[in-house]
Amino acid sequence: MRSIRNRFVVMVLTGIFTCAIIIGYVTWSNIEQLEAASSSQILNLMCRQETMQINQKIASIENSVDILAALSIDELDEPEKIDDEAYRTSYLKHLDGITRHVVDFTDGVVSYYFRFKPEVGDDRSGFFYRLEDDIFVPEDITPLAAYEPDDVEHVGWYYKPVSAGHPIWMEPYYNKNIDIYMTSYVVPLYKEEELIGIVGMDIDFSLIDDQVREIKAFDTGYAFLLSSEGDLYSHPLLDGNGSEPEPARSLDQYKTFIQENEASDELITYPYLGENKMLAFSTLRNGMKLLLTVPEKEIFARRDQQIRQILLIFSCAGLVFAVIAFMAAKRITDPLARLTAAAREIADGNLDVELPEAKNDEVGDLTRTLGMTTKALKKQIADINIKAYRDPLTGVRNRAACSMMMDELTRKMAEGDRSFGIVVMDVNNLKTINDVYGHVRGDDYLKASCAFICRVFRHSPVFRIGGDEFVAVLDVNELKHQEIIMHRFEEEMDKTVANENPWERLSIARGFAACRPEDLSADAVFERADSAMYENKKKMKGEI
Repeated sequence: MRSIRNRFVVMVLTGIFTCAIIIGYVTWSNIEQLEAASSSQILNLMCRQETMQINQKIASIENSVDILAALSIDELDEPEKIDDEAYRTSYLKHLDGITRHVVDFTDGVVSYYFRFKPEVGDDRSGFFYRLEDDIFVPEDITPLAAYEPDDVEHVGWYYKPVSAGHPIWMEPYYNKNIDIYMTSYVVPLYKEEELIGIVGMDIDFSLIDDQVREIKAFDTGYAFLLSSEGDLYSHPLLDGNGSEPEPARSLDQYKTFIQENEASDELITYPYLGENKMLAFSTLRNGMKLLLTVPEKEIFARRDQQIRQILLIFSCAGLVFAVIAFMAAKRITDPLARLTAAAREIADGNLDVELPEAKNDEVGDLTRTLGMTTKALKKQIADINIKAYRDPLTGVRNRAACSMMMDELTRKMAEGDRSFGIVVMDVNNLKTINDVYGHVRGDDYLKASCAFICRVFRHSPVFRIGGDEFVAVLDVNELKHQEIIMHRFEEEMDKTVANENPWERLSIARGFAACRPEDLSADAVFERADSAMYENKKKMKGEI
């Protein structure tokens, strides 16, 4: 005869195990969603952070070559005389000296060059320098007429940018002229809409390749590069270890998606060598794609561990505390329901959700674990945001933050809000301070200039967008008093002339522009302010 007690125990155990299975599944499902969302966010943030670091090197090269291009055009005051050998020789000599100074402040350059179009002179008019034993030495100019225009390895550096009609990054290639695998940034030069020639710099591709190979994610995750056309340029397995890199076959079905998008918030899952991998990607300034790949099991390792812990906890609780668990079922179910709701909110991106009170039981352990996970994720995101949008030297917001502000202002302009102005500033004499007193004093000079700018524009956001360039955005209130503010700028800066140390005597060129009805974007306002700044800079140089 079966006792009521046994039947009750069986019923309770059945109910407990049934509830344990249901609760375990719901918890697993929500933890999986949370882990998927947080892992996707973390991997994408890591990919974008690494992209920003690589882009810093790329932007440095672009800025240097763009400066040289602007100087090359500005110094060519009589373009009609370029066929005159004496004028051309004097121009090249002067430009050669300017170029050397710019190159000295640019990392990774293996060669640089200026070349007139082949119709000028004897088809060898210009200069070409190659790095040899840490010294740039002159090399013979490549005669363009000796090669076909489609011979990329010899003359692609000239014909490709000229054909494009705008600055370009060349795909990495082996340059037979100087025997190195490189990538080049070249700018075609036009004066009065007529082609003059080109100016460019060659970068040892290993500079980027080495940085990509150093990127690590989780335990065994790594990064690699694809060209804009989907060709593989950098991959840890390219050195040859018997394995075939992902892009060869595994990613073929995703190449079109990767090529057509700057980035993706959702990770790409694909099979590789018998295991599933997850991938995030982002686009570099030169058009290449940086891809960060991690085995799926590493991304969800914490989830699997938590699931095993939860199963163990419920199994032990069901065997040892059957009757107690039955009596406390309602007390356990309610916190779990609240925790599940909180987990759903976290999975939807609300990291500030209020978790249930953590008690000293299994649900409390899960709550604390989820709380610690959320807190760690918030800290990681906050740290990444600080690094991404703050200038480490001055503490003000950086170029990336300025770009976001420009986008926000453009959005407001579309909504009819045009009550803002932009001040573009350029710190003078930074190179002199660096050269004479050293880079430490140069940094002091930049920090003093930034502190001065922040004091003058104390109610406006201030950005450092370049080595010596700053931007302040005036809102509607400061816009009304911009003349007073700019006058105070002038007076306060003049007072620093009496300072004892040269790095405390501030000289800052500035230009202001207010948003006009005909402006289509905040960039148009910025460009006017930038032009006004350069006019002010010329005036300041004239006064000196």
